[in-house]
Amino acid sequence: MKGLVLDASVLLRWVLEGEIPVLAVSVRELIQQQYEALAPDLLPWEVMNAIVMSDRNNTLGHPFDYACQQAAAWLALVHIEPGAQTPLAASAALARQYRLTAYDAGYLELALRQNLPLATLDQQLYRAAVAAGVAVDF
Repeated sequence: MKGLVLDASVLLRWVLEGEIPVLAVSVRELIQQQYEALAPDLLPWEVMNAIVMSDRNNTLGHPFDYACQQAAAWLALVHIEPGAQTPLAASAALARQYRLTAYDAGYLELALRQNLPLATLDQQLYRAAVAAGVAVDF
């Protein structure tokens, strides 16, 4: 089975109200059909935090419980790598090298280590992935 590393920015487009970018639609279809999605263990926390913050700012667009249920359903399709398996020092070095947050560097580190493409809508992470030689187009 083919795989890809899934960033929170993509999964959130499936849950939050608004237009879904073409990349997010393509990745969603790949995951539903043939690709295994992988992510570091911070993905569920990032997704739920974004939902909580959107609700707090009255920008969620859906009932809170519905958004949480939708997120949980999508997260169930993602293989979450346990935190102990994520090399923190390598992620920190990537964060430093590419001027990323440590969180975003975790996605890049996983993509590099597993030799998988990275699905992200975050422009800074996208540029870092391209510079690091990680495939980003779907």
